[in-house]
Amino acid sequence: MDAVEPQIRELLEQWPEMLATVIPERIGWDRGLTVPKDRIRDLRPAYRAADPVLGHGL
Repeated sequence: MDAVEPQIRELLEQWPEMLATVIPERIGWDRGLTVPKDRIRDLRPAYRAADPVLGHGL
């Protein structure tokens, strides 16, 4: 997973709401989905727009 994390980050940078099931397809991940979905869940908040009221990602 560490080897493909830069690719995940690139996709999240462009499309922060891309489905966690689609990202592994896009990066050519051919193993189970649990590990990438967990990593995406951890990374995604850094790429979401800040909430102007709360001052952090949604």
